[in-house]
Amino acid sequence: MVANMERTVAAFKREDLAGLKSNDVLRRVAPALEADGWQIETRGKLLFGWFEVDGWHEKRRAVLEVEAGRATESNAIYRNILRTLTLDNVRTLVMAVPFAYRSRNRVAHYHRLTTELAERLEGRLPFELLIIGYRLNADGKIH
Repeated sequence: MVANMERTVAAFKREDLAGLKSNDVLRRVAPALEADGWQIETRGKLLFGWFEVDGWHEKRRAVLEVEAGRATESNAIYRNILRTLTLDNVRTLVMAVPFAYRSRNRVAHYHRLTTELAERLEGRLPFELLIIGYRLNADGKIH
């Protein structure tokens, strides 16, 4: 795990993220993230460089992006990586994605796909990637 990110990861280990959109997930975990030193976008637009980001941790030089639902289908994961490449002084990109999501009678395993991408990119980026998986359904099942 990326150093000193245990509290950030713990913020997403909740049972009440079922069925939420990414902005709602962010609002739900914001108090725990803010207690860990994150500036969170829920308090208004958070611009970093040219882009809006979901969170910024000054001390850790980390950017946070929270995705839900169709993150992979809309290429949000790739956009997050490309945008972070254009930002100065970023040490870590933290992406929180659901473990899985059912869409149009198929299940997309976003966390696995995102983690596989991160493993392929390891050592090739000027920043570290931390992928956090969270359950989108309270019972842990894909409905």
